[in-house]
Amino acid sequence: MPVARAQGPGWGVGALATISEDPSAAGALAQLLVRPYDRIRFAGAVAGLADLSRGENGIGRAEALAQFHLTPYERTGWGLYAGAGLAYVVQQRASGAARLVVTIGAERAPGGRRSLFVEAGLGGGWRFAVGGRWRPRVGR
Repeated sequence: MPVARAQGPGWGVGALATISEDPSAAGALAQLLVRPYDRIRFAGAVAGLADLSRGENGIGRAEALAQFHLTPYERTGWGLYAGAGLAYVVQQRASGAARLVVTIGAERAPGGRRSLFVEAGLGGGWRFAVGGRWRPRVGR
C-alpha cells in the first residue's frame, strides 16, 4: 500500500435524486472536494433539481458533507465511505429549509485520478447520487 498522503482539491459531476412526501426531485449535481487528512474528505455540492411531485417548481440544493473513507488510496476496486453534514433546500416561491444528511457510498478506484461513485442516504427524504470525480493522484 502506498504511503498515506492528503489529497488536493477535486471536483465531481453527477445526478442527485431525493424521494420524500414533499417534494420528490431529481437533477444535476456539481461537487467540489478536498481531502486535507488521510481518510477524511470534505465535499461541497450544489444541485439543480426538478420537482417530480408537481412538475412546476425548480428546487435548489446546497450540501456540505464530511466523509470518512475506509480505503482512500486504492487504485483498483471499490472503496467504501460514510458521510454526514447539512443540506439547504430552496423551492421556488417558498422559503428554504435546512436538512441533516447522512450517506453511505462506494467509489471505484478512490486513490486514482478519476473515479465513479454511488451514494445512498437520508437528507430531507431518501437521497441517491451517482456520478464521476476527478482529482490529483495520491500516494506514490
